Amino acid sequence: MIFFVLLILQGCTPASIDAPADASATLEPLVLYNWEDDMPQSVLEAFTQETGIEVLYVTYESVEEAVANPRRRGL
Repeated sequence: MIFFVLLILQGCTPASIDAPADASATLEPLVLYNWEDDMPQSVLEAFTQETGIEVLYVTYESVEEAVANPRRRGL
């Protein structure tokens, strides 16, 4: 699962998109919906530092919650 997420995050680098120099001012946060504690905070911070895109890390604790929450949150 982490490998798949890292592949997605790798495709979001400034070199692969036409982002303005100050991407954080114009782009919405990247919402990462994942199991709690599945993604190290250091990875999220490194992504934000390299791209300027803030990561909103939304977690769930059960399969039922994983299915229900995106629908309620509009994800």
